[in-house]
Amino acid sequence: MIYVKRDATGQVIAVSQEPMDGFVATDDSEATAIGEVLASATDTTFQSSDLEFIRVLDDVIDLLVSKNVILFTELPEPVQAKYTQRNQLRQRQRDSLNLLEDEEII
Repeated sequence: MIYVKRDATGQVIAVSQEPMDGFVATDDSEATAIGEVLASATDTTFQSSDLEFIRVLDDVIDLLVSKNVILFTELPEPVQAKYTQRNQLRQRQRDSLNLLEDEEII
């Protein structure tokens, strides 16, 4: 059972799996809708976090390789291929953002 707390306008402002003061039980259709909204919000948060963390991992791999802590060739071949592809994409993105030619830099 899902319990909700509503504001003066009837909007849901809090959700609980346990009965609490000020919370009322919801019907199955409302509980399903609330569950879908929460799942969607969680998925979006994790996806955003994953994208940010991938960039962190790229930088960590760069650092470890540059300091000779690991050799690039020690990484499994699929990882090498994905990493190389990401580096190429990042380089193309950097190059496309270069609005000034080298001679124009003051």
